[in-house]
Amino acid sequence: MRDGRTVASEAPPAQLYLDQKDWIALARLRAGKPVSDGLREAATALATEISKGNVVVPFSESHVLETGRISDRAKRQSVATMIVAGSRRHAIAPLHTLCREEADAFLRLRFGAVVDAVPAPFGKGLAFALGLNYDELEVPWPPDSPESDVAMAEMFAIAEPSRIGLSAADIERRRRWDEWATIMMSASESLIKDRSRFNERDRLSALTVAMLGNALLHRAIGLDVHRPYLEYLRTEGFWAVVREMPSLAVLTELHRVRYPDVKSPWTVNDYHDIRFLSVALAYCSAVCPDKRWGDLAQRSEYIANRGVIIATGQNALAYALRELGGRGLPVAQGHPPNAT
Repeated sequence: MRDGRTVASEAPPAQLYLDQKDWIALARLRAGKPVSDGLREAATALATEISKGNVVVPFSESHVLETGRISDRAKRQSVATMIVAGSRRHAIAPLHTLCREEADAFLRLRFGAVVDAVPAPFGKGLAFALGLNYDELEVPWPPDSPESDVAMAEMFAIAEPSRIGLSAADIERRRRWDEWATIMMSASESLIKDRSRFNERDRLSALTVAMLGNALLHRAIGLDVHRPYLEYLRTEGFWAVVREMPSLAVLTELHRVRYPDVKSPWTVNDYHDIRFLSVALAYCSAVCPDKRWGDLAQRSEYIANRGVIIATGQNALAYALRELGGRGLPVAQGHPPNAT
């Protein structure tokens, strides 16, 4: 198991995922800057629910990357402080680590693969959010450090990433993101041309599996269940496979509702958004995305059937808390896969 994981209790808290703009707004409030009365009231209600243990507000790798891109040092520090204080170091796993766990769980449940596979979408700490084991991250604190010391170190790590320039890894990552955006734009144009001739979900699920770079097949081979896996894929289709892995199913659905808009080119920001929303929409009780992605997500029957609350706009936080309260806090962590 990855360090930093949490094990669900009998009554886990609701998981509320905030957009970066919400963290920035909360940071403004915390710094004593002018905000709307609605935000002030919602922030007070949120703090109350967090203190009661009813709500957890996890941060993600997306928040780390976006905070690091803020040019103003004081603002960067303020947002980083708000993220660590507000989340209490609770984090949500990135897609690239969670999808491997989901794949193992799928192969175990569907084909009896012998593997300890329980997806862990929620954990704690900066390393968990980045998808790293602590032994892969050179941390400036000993393992037995007090929580407050670790939180302080992580706050500064988020606020003060390397400002010297892009590392080789960063350059390669951005190259892959640009490449992905180009491929998605080309794929969208191709899909539009013969949209009526194919099953959208199956074709886009095939694209999702292809984006994994044969990782799922290689894992099936390693667990000696590749023959039944390939037979299942052949007879049931790609969506039957992908829908049993929640974050990948949501990823596929977000592609499905997004690609018809060929007038809006795919960008690196799309890649950035879709990766983190895939995990949040698959497992969180409530998500506050930007309006565009929120509107798109609500077009998906699969996403809607998971029961996730999607709140957008200026009063998104207040709406999300009101809806969670209406369901009776605490709300169960995550939702079971739905075969719609």
